[in-house]
Amino acid sequence: MTPSTFSKMPVRLVLLCLLVVCNGVPVPEEPDGVTTVKTINATTIIPTITIEPEIQGHSMDDILPGTKAPPSPVTFVDVPEHTETELGSSVLLACRTTNPVAECQWSWQPLPPVHLPLPDISESPATTTTVSVIQTTTTPTTNPLPVRQFPAFGNNSNDCSVRFSSTKHEQTGYWSCAARTSTNDPFTSTEPAKLSIVNEHQGPMVVFAKLDNVVEVPAGSSAQIMCQMKSPVRECQWSWRQLNQSQPWNLEVKRFPAFGNDSTDCSIKFKNVLPEQEGYWTCGARIDPNSSFTQSNPIRFLISEVEFVQLSRGIQVASGESVLLRCLVNKPVVQCEWSWRSSNSSQEPLLVKKFNPNKDTDHDCSVRFKNILYEEEGLWTCGVRLSPDGILHEAPPATVSLLPTAKVSFVEMPTDTSVPIGTEATLKCVTSSRVEKCTWTWKPLHGNEPEIVVQEFPSNGDLGRDCSLTLPRVYTEKQGQWACQVSISSLNAMLTSRYAKLTVFEQDEVKFSELSQDIQISAGGTVLLHCVTSSAVEQCRWSLTPVNSNTTVVVKQFPANGSEARDCSVRLSHALAEQEGLWTCGARIRGRQNYTDAPPAKLSLLEPEPVTVALWASPHQTVTLSCKVETVQSKVQCHWIHTPKLHIYQNMSGTRGHNINMDYSTGICTLEFKPDHSDLGLWLCKFTIPSEYADEELGSASVVLLNSLGDEKLGWIVGALTAVTLFLMIIIVVLVVCKTRLFVRKSSRVLETGPSKEKKQNPQLNNERYTENPLKIDVHVSEQENQNGTNMNSVLPNRSPHLYDRVEKS
Repeated sequence: MTPSTFSKMPVRLVLLCLLVVCNGVPVPEEPDGVTTVKTINATTIIPTITIEPEIQGHSMDDILPGTKAPPSPVTFVDVPEHTETELGSSVLLACRTTNPVAECQWSWQPLPPVHLPLPDISESPATTTTVSVIQTTTTPTTNPLPVRQFPAFGNNSNDCSVRFSSTKHEQTGYWSCAARTSTNDPFTSTEPAKLSIVNEHQGPMVVFAKLDNVVEVPAGSSAQIMCQMKSPVRECQWSWRQLNQSQPWNLEVKRFPAFGNDSTDCSIKFKNVLPEQEGYWTCGARIDPNSSFTQSNPIRFLISEVEFVQLSRGIQVASGESVLLRCLVNKPVVQCEWSWRSSNSSQEPLLVKKFNPNKDTDHDCSVRFKNILYEEEGLWTCGVRLSPDGILHEAPPATVSLLPTAKVSFVEMPTDTSVPIGTEATLKCVTSSRVEKCTWTWKPLHGNEPEIVVQEFPSNGDLGRDCSLTLPRVYTEKQGQWACQVSISSLNAMLTSRYAKLTVFEQDEVKFSELSQDIQISAGGTVLLHCVTSSAVEQCRWSLTPVNSNTTVVVKQFPANGSEARDCSVRLSHALAEQEGLWTCGARIRGRQNYTDAPPAKLSLLEPEPVTVALWASPHQTVTLSCKVETVQSKVQCHWIHTPKLHIYQNMSGTRGHNINMDYSTGICTLEFKPDHSDLGLWLCKFTIPSEYADEELGSASVVLLNSLGDEKLGWIVGALTAVTLFLMIIIVVLVVCKTRLFVRKSSRVLETGPSKEKKQNPQLNNERYTENPLKIDVHVSEQENQNGTNMNSVLPNRSPHLYDRVEKS
């Protein structure tokens, strides 16, 4: 092929030729029904290139922009799908369009590079290493390469499918189908489909016997990376990636047959290590040439060259300030070390701090020291290790010095102190650096008298920084204002603290004037535990020794209440069974550390007696029973039970006129009926919630229904009175009639007497009084009772708030 001929070839064809000659690509055969694709060895077969004649210029005079018809759209009814197959099997990749097309095209993309995990550099090397099989991602990473174009076939010219008669490893990759309605239109392509080969019949698994984890060598030296197997393998593979590589894949570097005894060695050697060879090296091996490589854990290959890109040098600070010592390197490190030695010392540096940097900041070994002291002046050296047991790379030391005017300061100063007469008192005075002399001065609490030097002594402690003063017994004459003065004669420096007041007081014994005796209350009740002292106290304490326990628990500590600081009483707002036991009040006066305890008071809970409510009713007159649930839930069910046989509940038709009604807005359940003698006796109201296995009872209450005997006697009396009244009215009528007749005879005016319109008294009137306002029984059921705010709501240690939930009945 002449250069002139090559220059006339289309650019796409030239690129295709170059790719075929360099790498080799899978190409399809001539279509025969379904196109069969096979791989051609690009080094031995060069496709025939047809030389097209030079294209003459075509007239464009009759072409106007926007007048050309748009290309016909191509839609697919079958597209190629991701396929996994065995080596040498037949595979069909379907591709059919809805309408006829003129030409088909298949394109291929290789699988993306292998992504291997980074090693855990904190682990030590192991003799047997875990392995992993190469897994590829599902997204193509390169541009598709057109492999074959051919006319569509089939009855409707809409079939572009291809078949692989015998799949090979070289045919794995992403295959995409494209079609166009005419040769002048662009191709419309499907999504790539991944073709991969799986080994169903795996041979023996490759197990690594000896494998390095980290290898660190100087540049220019010889090195070896070990990789040995427990059983023979056929082929070895090594891949590499940079330490800070952003792309998530490895680059295959070399393949070679396994060597050594029984072909179990895949180690590699370097005669002259270059800095560019630093990175993660991964060893792979396989037994069958048609199987995938089994990969080892990546091996960290390090070149012993570290560059400190940021480093602190000369630092001057004031005593007590914080110091940041910077140390940043150009490589990830696994361990940081900081050592110190005095500026004028020839001894070995002292290791001060060793730590592992965070994975996110594995280049940074900087440290911050708070409250730098005078003794910490000197040379600070940063050291890094690239591997756990590797070489220690040290940076040039940083000099830390304190400012001359700030070489001494107070770390602790004396504070106001009050102690009992005759006891010991300590006035603190500690400096940030060594001082030569300590001086304590005194002046009275009141007045303008000059200060007096009381004591002078050298500084105490190993570091010579302690000037604290201890007074074994303090009496009234030592009350006053005390100050600490320190001096460093070599620096001509002197520093004086502020004044602190030292006072004394008379120490009294704690005596209790009011104490609670043994208490018995009902569960949930409120009780006040009295504890009042005869004189002022500084702190109060209550402790509990539970029933059947020898352990005493401090429940609460607080300052004494009241204007005279004598009241240590507390209130239990809701007594529980867990609070039964001995309650002990303790008090502590000012200046003492120990508490004085009063005699304990025993708290006991009374068991509530069951209470039954009675209701009187008249037979055959309406009576209403009611009960109430405190917490209303949508699933709550109301039951009325009259032993032994009658059980009435919601959504149940009335039995002998028993009507039940549940008002969810108020939580009141009512039962209305006209009782007879069979309805007398005990009625039980019960609230339940349905559950998976059995109904859960929220609460219940009972009422006894009795016959109203008093009403029967009252009815008999009312009846007798009514009969007498009627008899008297008859007599009155008779007398009136008789008198009228006599009067008519004497007068021409006639007076008529009509029947009386007075309302007769209903003998059942008294009975209605019992039914107008029926007795209501409120059943208060709540998951958590209302608690009044008190200072002892949480007196039980290690108790969950849910233990205070109770069901209250009233």
